[in-house]
Amino acid sequence: MASSKKIAELVARLRNLADGISTDGNDDPREKSRNALRKAAVDLEQDIVKSHPHDDSYVLVLIDAHSHPFNKEIFYRSTDQSYPALDREQPLNAKKRLYEAVRTHLIRLSPTIPLGTSRIVVRIYANTIKLENDLLYPLQQFAVQFSSLDSDFDFFSVGDEAMVELKVVDALEAARKDGDCKHVFLAAWRRPVYISMLQTPSRNITLIQGHGMGAGAKFVPLPCDMLSISEIFSKPEEEDVFLSIPSFATGNHIMAILVLKAFRYSVKRTPCARGSDCPLIDCIYGHVCQETNCLKDDPKPCRMRRFHGVDLAFASWVKGKHAPEFPTGGPVQVPGEYAEEVPAESFWF
Repeated sequence: MASSKKIAELVARLRNLADGISTDGNDDPREKSRNALRKAAVDLEQDIVKSHPHDDSYVLVLIDAHSHPFNKEIFYRSTDQSYPALDREQPLNAKKRLYEAVRTHLIRLSPTIPLGTSRIVVRIYANTIKLENDLLYPLQQFAVQFSSLDSDFDFFSVGDEAMVELKVVDALEAARKDGDCKHVFLAAWRRPVYISMLQTPSRNITLIQGHGMGAGAKFVPLPCDMLSISEIFSKPEEEDVFLSIPSFATGNHIMAILVLKAFRYSVKRTPCARGSDCPLIDCIYGHVCQETNCLKDDPKPCRMRRFHGVDLAFASWVKGKHAPEFPTGGPVQVPGEYAEEVPAESFWF
């Protein structure tokens, strides 16, 4: 009987042949050939499982939840429904997504890895109190549900982020020395010790891209493959490394769009001290009253009541000191029908 390694190579070749067949639809006769190749690959994998029921080989997925949080949809869904109750075809089934991404990458990377008999072991480490404050999601229910997905899925809560780092480092070192560990998918960043560990060349380690990886991560020379699983992990922030740090606490992340709009609206309600003398076309302060109630109520309490009588009629262009000549050779003239309506000083405030 052929060895499991030879069968794994044959399975990989069958899958590659199937993926290389392009079809025009279900009526295309090539579709039948492609499905037959895929079915043969699945049958061979099942034969491996039956013939090697006690194989202890496994693939380890090691996650630092602070640098690699799951997508917000997954966290949100876990507060309403239990993951074990989800069907395998549900879009937010984390187990299925993770399995498919790992299997696809391993088939491309090394067809000799016995996927049919290798377990996928997932270990998540986090300081749940700190992570809850960062993500604004309750994690207790999510941790329980994630650990219930599979007997090899575990979510570990530790005391602080330093302990998270220690746990991830120890688990990676143990996996490197374990002959049964066929591959390690490392979802960890932000810590110098992680980058230091990845400097050791190894074909059995793949770095997963995540939220905590900034714009400079792509320039760090690493002797390992990099994988993106956007269906599971949030995409990297890719913040500009030269971006100045604000003088107030924002949670060390990019400000949300709605929060930014709220700040802009608040500032726009503050009258500009320069009034009509302000030369900035994109001035952040208010030049127009934002209160709709001032149209029907008493405008006296309004902080921008001096802006209520603004005449919006266009008078004329004013040539700047260093501006070129106007296309017409002079200032733009106001049409005759509006000449009488233009006051001597449009912006009187």
